[in-house]
Amino acid sequence: MPPDIRQPYALHQDAVPLCAKAADGAVSFGRRDGAFQELTPYPKPRSPAMPTWTTNLPPTPDRHGYDLRRTPPDHPIRAIVTSETFFVCQTHYWGGRTVPCEAPDCDACRAMSPTRAHCYLSALEAKTHDHFLFECTTKAAYPFQDYLETYHTLRGCEFVACRPKRRRNAQVEIICRPFDITKIYLPKPPNIPAAMAVIWQLPQSAIDTKPGPPANPNITADKTIIDRMRLNAADGPKAQTTVGGNGSPS
Repeated sequence: MPPDIRQPYALHQDAVPLCAKAADGAVSFGRRDGAFQELTPYPKPRSPAMPTWTTNLPPTPDRHGYDLRRTPPDHPIRAIVTSETFFVCQTHYWGGRTVPCEAPDCDACRAMSPTRAHCYLSALEAKTHDHFLFECTTKAAYPFQDYLETYHTLRGCEFVACRPKRRRNAQVEIICRPFDITKIYLPKPPNIPAAMAVIWQLPQSAIDTKPGPPANPNITADKTIIDRMRLNAADGPKAQTTVGGNGSPS
């Protein structure tokens, strides 16, 4: 007759313990007739776990992982700016992608790769509520600068960016207008240099956390070989041109 397994250790009358309790709690017993049987004790009952409730939301961590968008050729981008201003950075097209210029110790500069200034800001797409980073050239960014000079902030600026020629590298045109921000919730703008450092896969020590440009910045662009190709050859090379808020060279 088998032992009663309802008991923690129910032994047959002929069972003799062969060893102590094993690591998993099992105990082996032997019988005089040579048969063996292993009995595992029932786990001890425990009190039910109670969830922890609170009326406070957990703190929101700083998010640096944002998508970077450029104006596509087949449809426009319609969004609302969430950052107070824009950030300008000299870049190279190096290794098959856009990377920041690391002058004076820059491999792309030593390889004579041309530089081009890009403008970056954060924006919210009203339909999808997707918070992203927007990139454009400084030539296309003049409407943002004019808006900034008029309203002293870009936050709440609704813009439409498109490529009228519907080609991948065609010129981008941007139209800006004020938006009633009482009709939509605008999230807190990200740390744009830190977010771009994540996209560019830069080390944490390379993140520049200095304050952004003033409320009325000038866009400074180094004229490169590609820029001079777009100019009249008779004008000759120009080392640097600073464009003021009115769009005229200074």
